[in-house]
Amino acid sequence: MRIFLIILTVISLTGCTNPFEDYPGYWIKENTTRLDAMLIQEKTDQYVAYQLSKSTNFEPTGSFIVLKNNGEQLIFNGGWGESVLALAEDKKTLLLNGDSYKKTTSIQFEEVKSLFFQQEEEREQLRLQQKSERKKQEDLRLAQQQQELKEWKIHNEVCNKLGNEFFKKENELRRNKYTDENMIKIEQNKELYRKKQKKMNCRIRGL
Repeated sequence: MRIFLIILTVISLTGCTNPFEDYPGYWIKENTTRLDAMLIQEKTDQYVAYQLSKSTNFEPTGSFIVLKNNGEQLIFNGGWGESVLALAEDKKTLLLNGDSYKKTTSIQFEEVKSLFFQQEEEREQLRLQQKSERKKQEDLRLAQQQQELKEWKIHNEVCNKLGNEFFKKENELRRNKYTDENMIKIEQNKELYRKKQKKMNCRIRGL
């Protein structure tokens, strides 16, 4: 009789075992560069899933998805059709649509979340630093262009002035009679201004 009662008790306990008791908890998606997680909770005899993302600060706020329970499996429907939430033999890996999620504690999840936001802040600081550096380089390039333009204008004015001086002197000499002496003066004037334009890196028309 005692053996029969023990067997009956074991059978009774086995029959009452909840096949979904390992589902509730935090699950972090594997093989991804961004933090993607899910929280499964049991609420009034049903299971619900929160999709945790950066937009919700990885908190279980807002709407949740009620998991369909067919007695043997929990089924997830995120709007693109039904998918089975398959629990691996180790009870710590969850498979959904070809993706695997690793179970973690709430404390561990908070640590992961904290590290994620720290890295986000570091990336943002680096982005701002790079943006500032690019702006400095652009400002420097524009300043150099403006300086070059200013120098070109000054140089152009100097060359124009030199050219006007040459033509004025040239015209004065050509008003005189075309004697050998006068022609020599004209050539001497040209030679003088050729030297000046070379020294000042100018180009005067007619020389």
